[in-house]
Amino acid sequence: MILEPVFVVGAPRSGVRLVYESLIDCRGVYSRADPVGDPLAEIPLLAPSQRNWDSDYLATAAPELLERCRANFEINLRDRDDNLPEDNSGQGVAPSLEFALTNALRVPLLRQVFPRARFIVVEREAPAAVSSLIEAWGSGRFVTHRDLPDWSGRPWSFPLIEGWRDLVGLDLVTTAQRQWTFIADRLTADVVPLPPNDVVFVSFEAFLTEPSREVQRIADELGWVVDRPLARSLPLTKSTISSPARDKWKTVHPDLTVRADPDRSDSPPTASATDHVASPDAPTGGGGAQANLFESSYTTSVLELLAASSSSLLVSTYQSGRLISLREEDGQLNTHFVLFDAPMGISCDSSMLVVASNRQIHEHRNHEGAALNIAPPGSHDACYLPRNVHVTGAMDVHEIVLANDGLWAVSTRFSCLATLDAINSMVPRWKPKFVSQLTAEDRCHLNGLAVRNGKVRYVTALGQTDEAAGWRQGKGTSGVVIDVANGSLIAEGLAMPHSPRFYDGSLWVLESGKGTLARVDTTTGEVETVATLPGFTRGLAFTGRIAWVGLSQVRESVFRGLPVTSQADRACGVWAVDIDTGVIVGWIRFEGIVQEIFDVQICPWRHPGITDLGDTLVAQSFVFP
Repeated sequence: MILEPVFVVGAPRSGVRLVYESLIDCRGVYSRADPVGDPLAEIPLLAPSQRNWDSDYLATAAPELLERCRANFEINLRDRDDNLPEDNSGQGVAPSLEFALTNALRVPLLRQVFPRARFIVVEREAPAAVSSLIEAWGSGRFVTHRDLPDWSGRPWSFPLIEGWRDLVGLDLVTTAQRQWTFIADRLTADVVPLPPNDVVFVSFEAFLTEPSREVQRIADELGWVVDRPLARSLPLTKSTISSPARDKWKTVHPDLTVRADPDRSDSPPTASATDHVASPDAPTGGGGAQANLFESSYTTSVLELLAASSSSLLVSTYQSGRLISLREEDGQLNTHFVLFDAPMGISCDSSMLVVASNRQIHEHRNHEGAALNIAPPGSHDACYLPRNVHVTGAMDVHEIVLANDGLWAVSTRFSCLATLDAINSMVPRWKPKFVSQLTAEDRCHLNGLAVRNGKVRYVTALGQTDEAAGWRQGKGTSGVVIDVANGSLIAEGLAMPHSPRFYDGSLWVLESGKGTLARVDTTTGEVETVATLPGFTRGLAFTGRIAWVGLSQVRESVFRGLPVTSQADRACGVWAVDIDTGVIVGWIRFEGIVQEIFDVQICPWRHPGITDLGDTLVAQSFVFP
């Protein structure tokens, strides 16, 4: 028999086991009534402990391990189902239903092990899912990595995600939200390329409403036969923690509720840069639970500055997996979120928006006609719709810029500048003279790129090293600014420089390690500090005489020894600085889930809409020449 498994997958607490247990009685489908264990977990070489504890994500494995994976699934299935045919000669197919929490991070590997494998993807609304995940972590019943090195707090539960080390010391709400978002986004990216007939999508909310109908629909898509309808309207599973009730699934965990600061909410808006009010920050679409995990305060001068420039701000926060659009709306600051997998660089003009994420570069185009369909009518003056996604792989793309000759990207992992074509991950175009070869070793932490007169011209790097991660040892004093035109050093000895920009006839750079905004003389290399700000400066944009500077709350465990860590109150947000005087004239401060920022860019529209592939507006917007 040929084993042809169907894997039920989804982000944690999305109802995966609920769907699995509702399908196990389909005729001729082999399954286990009480799933315990995991066939792949029985292979030590696949464990995170053998891969530097990076994560539970598995994209591929050595050929000999693939064969062992296949064998383990068959042995595991035979041990739990006495009715499995003994004939393994390849005559016929034995469909099986598989469930394991970690399978959501194994889709590429599972497809490699079983080329005919299919997937049931269970999706759930983010607020309820994250709330349930917090409850599950607190129960202690879902621990997966009890002895995770360097981890503090509650034992790690559910699948281990990339970037888990950044969560050390953070609260459970932040950890659960980051974990859920990473797994949900990773799963989506992995199943989208599969043939449509091999993936069945299930809405958790729809399943709860009409479970029998949904079971029949799933069975029909898989070609299975349902022997009997479900005996109950609300299926229960052994992973349920608190008593089931239909309204329970809509409940948001109390720790996710936005709590306004009473000292701020009672303060009337003024034009002073020292007064501030709490923002309602109601997102206008997309993003799920993020509105309940985020707070902000701001000076009313920010609204005046944005209005004066007829623009809005775009902020990328890889740490929380969001692109944030900050816009004036009815005399208040409105925040809109679009989920991306660790977004970094942003490039935006009136017609195009490009965002670099973990393994992809996303291209959006502005179609003003679509803006008319965003409620309420007339509320938006632009609408960026997704048009193309370029898959780069894990090249660690930091900044991206639109130059006269197209889009350029900084590949930090390969220490080079690159452009895109339709065939390759990237086309390397330039590297520093001190880097001897293109290797995936992040030799100098090339990170920033500036355009001058329409051509790429200046880059920043954290060191002049030619060995893997060699920049780390002297990161506080070894930063450089390089002229791309001739490869010469313009300035050196900087404290973690980022975000170079050529504006108003001057080269600007952020010395992140000092928390400063600086002007660089391209002839002498002299670095003039214009302003010192309360955080790790990264992300820079300009309107008129104002510099918009991103600030992050860096943790001392990561940036110990840098001057910025001596600041008592490190903030996260966007600060407005008068570039003529160096005076801070306004700020937007983030609290909660958003703690680190990478890029800040200006969008030349006052109230743009930005959509993602899951947005209903995208499904109903059709653009023709």
